Amino acid sequence: MNQRKLFASSKFWVFLMLVGCIQATHVHAQGYPNRAIRLVVPVAAGGLADTMARLTSEFLGERLKVPVTVENKGGGGYIIGTETVVRAPPDGYTLLHTTPGGLDIMPSPAKLPYDPEKDLIPIAKLASAPAVIAVPTRLNVNSVAEFIALARAQPGKLTFASSGIANVTHFAGELFRLRTGISILHVPYKGSAAGISDAIAGRIDMVFVGTTNIVSHMNAGTMRPIAIMTRKRASNLPNVPTTPELGYPDMIVDSWLAVFAPAGTPQDIVRKLAKELSDMANSPQYAERIIRLGSEVSLDVLEDFSKVLRAERQLWRSVARDANIKFD
Repeated sequence: MNQRKLFASSKFWVFLMLVGCIQATHVHAQGYPNRAIRLVVPVAAGGLADTMARLTSEFLGERLKVPVTVENKGGGGYIIGTETVVRAPPDGYTLLHTTPGGLDIMPSPAKLPYDPEKDLIPIAKLASAPAVIAVPTRLNVNSVAEFIALARAQPGKLTFASSGIANVTHFAGELFRLRTGISILHVPYKGSAAGISDAIAGRIDMVFVGTTNIVSHMNAGTMRPIAIMTRKRASNLPNVPTTPELGYPDMIVDSWLAVFAPAGTPQDIVRKLAKELSDMANSPQYAERIIRLGSEVSLDVLEDFSKVLRAERQLWRSVARDANIKFD
């Protein structure tokens, strides 16, 4: 066989191999799923992220006709569970159900053992638990404008509580401070409950918390929500204005719940999951359950979700820089 024939023959076999790989991938995607799917949650059982994941597993399992099991892998500030998914086979049978934690959305002192932008595929953002700006009723402040006026009259005297350094509530408070131009002091706590208790007791002047954390105190008359940091009003706080309504269009803090797949997962599988998750999130039954948990349906899929992630990374890096957040 001369060299020309050998070269032509080699190209022919390479072509057949490529066709075979494409067909195998397509067949694999067509048959997906044919066994249980593991939904990894990078936090311990019992919190909102875990509860939401179990709701997703229930609804998604019904749609896909296979078991979708929740596996809690807490520890390392979301890193252990996230890395479990990053290192899993990219076949659509191990997915990540998470919040911005562990995804390098907000700067943190932790060095991640993976690259969230390269090692994970954003499939769908399903729901949001927006931050609420609340003050103790003893402060006699009824609006954001009144709080700003009070802070300007007493620069550096008023305080705001967060659930910890570089926590989403810390960034929420710094964003509020930067956009309003006031001088208030940050006081970090271990969790939101302690900050709310100190606000009620007179030691803290403002808190940034989730809607579920504030409703009972609002009903008890000890705390007053004055704004919600989202683009639309919350179902369980319909009379509380949004920050864009108050003239702050980019003062948005969205502690979302979303599903990711390992990089390399076939696109057919990714698109199938995106469609099923979208249909799930758009169902009245799912929305009703989400609202009961104090959250809102907030759907972005695939490239739209990727754009959200890029915008959030840019925002929070600028806040960390401008607020001079230190990770001591």
